[in-house]
Amino acid sequence: VGLFMFLLPPVPGVPVYVLGGVVLVQAFRRNGQPFALSVVIVTFICYSIKLAAIVVQQKLIGGGMSGSLFIRKTVGVNSITIKAIKMILTKPGMGIDKVAILCGGPDWPTSVLTGILKLSVFKMLFGSIPVVFLVFPCVMSGAFVNNPCDCDQPPCLPTVTIPNPSCQTLKDTKAMTSLFTGMASVSLLLASGMQSLGMFSAMYFIDSTASKNRATLTDPDGDYPNDPEVEKAELVDAEKKRYWY
Repeated sequence: VGLFMFLLPPVPGVPVYVLGGVVLVQAFRRNGQPFALSVVIVTFICYSIKLAAIVVQQKLIGGGMSGSLFIRKTVGVNSITIKAIKMILTKPGMGIDKVAILCGGPDWPTSVLTGILKLSVFKMLFGSIPVVFLVFPCVMSGAFVNNPCDCDQPPCLPTVTIPNPSCQTLKDTKAMTSLFTGMASVSLLLASGMQSLGMFSAMYFIDSTASKNRATLTDPDGDYPNDPEVEKAELVDAEKKRYWY
């Protein structure tokens, strides 16, 4: 279900992570796992779904679209902005600019664009490793929305599965409820801040790279030449527009 949600263009990754925290953390707790361990396990599951989605979006969707002249022209593969993105993503290592684009950019468009540009999926996965710092607070915000107690009707009594349950008294129940409510808000605020920081950083690095390397990116004989088919189609469109007006 999580992978299917990633494949829908309007759906970002954050709802998938939050939903994992709401549903799966509670399921693990009901089976006797500690809260902290449940959050770690679900974070790993959501992180794995994100990496799997990158591969599917890049190789199957973006890779399949890369042969279409219409798609390449619509995306603007010959534009300075797209060439700047390609310059950043093809640099070796895990630079902060590359991480900002891969982790802070919109999930579906970013991964599909890397497929259209025919970039290395392994390098994109490597640059996406820090996305775990976004996944974790999202999972936490979903987990803290759940019932804080180990049973549905507190006060909770010890069982074989949970010998020392939380909320054994009314005072414990109120304290745990208050803690979970506050932590849900803090976690969601942290997740929103991380997402916003990544997105604004990506915009900054793309604009900065385009400005500083304009001569290199526009050099027809350089490392980032125009797509000849797209260039020809754009010239035809420009001529039609000139005649029209």
